[in-house]
Amino acid sequence: MTLELEIDQIAKSLVIHLENARPNTPKVNTLKTSIRMNKDLIQAKQAELTQTTGGADLLASKNARMIVAEEDYQNREMMVQAAIQRIEAARVAADWQARHLATSVASVRPEDPSYPRKFENTLLSLLIFGGVQLIMSLTTSILHAQVWPHGNFKAICEISPTITL
Repeated sequence: MTLELEIDQIAKSLVIHLENARPNTPKVNTLKTSIRMNKDLIQAKQAELTQTTGGADLLASKNARMIVAEEDYQNREMMVQAAIQRIEAARVAADWQARHLATSVASVRPEDPSYPRKFENTLLSLLIFGGVQLIMSLTTSILHAQVWPHGNFKAICEISPTITL
């Protein structure tokens, strides 16, 4: 990176010198030589990074394996953290269940039984039977008023002998 920045600066200086009407030829040649030498140095460094010498691994391949290994490590670390959280949650749940099961309290019998409800059931049956009796007595009185308007069944039978019951 440093060499590339230096090449850019030298190239700017070269452009400035070439824009003159009569550029200084030795200065221009020096700048061109400097640019060429920096480019050669960059190519040599790149070759050093990408080529193997004496059976050694490439630096670039080592870096690639290192990046992959680091990502794998981070993934494994996240998996371990998630597993630790799940284990902690399971431990808390097990502690709660153990505490809940270990706390045994004798059941307390109620003083008054809540079921059967004798008084409520008796009151309900009285209301139902009272309603049935009321409906039956109303029906009977209505029928009595319609069939026997005079209130005397014998008198009706004597007046019209054709009615038979």
